[in-house]
Amino acid sequence: MRSLHHFLLVTVLAPALGLSDELINYCHDPAAATDWVRLMLRYEGDPDFRYLYTLRQALCARVDAGELSLNAAIERFEDARASFRTKGSASKSL
Repeated sequence: MRSLHHFLLVTVLAPALGLSDELINYCHDPAAATDWVRLMLRYEGDPDFRYLYTLRQALCARVDAGELSLNAAIERFEDARASFRTKGSASKSL
């Protein structure tokens, strides 16, 4: 679980909080993609995590298409993730 927290801090939260000089797009990062698939398999029975996984895919597609800024995509993902933290699901630990 510690690696999950680190992964999400580095890929989503740090850029959203301005902890880096520029936003980093991890949508096409092979390591991030592998981590997400691994997490999806681990939490496949959790509908909240499935939603976050699917949301990430959709937001990446919109960023790639130029329909959404990377910053807006990060904010939307973080808003969704925060809403699930109050629930008792695997995504609560995200």
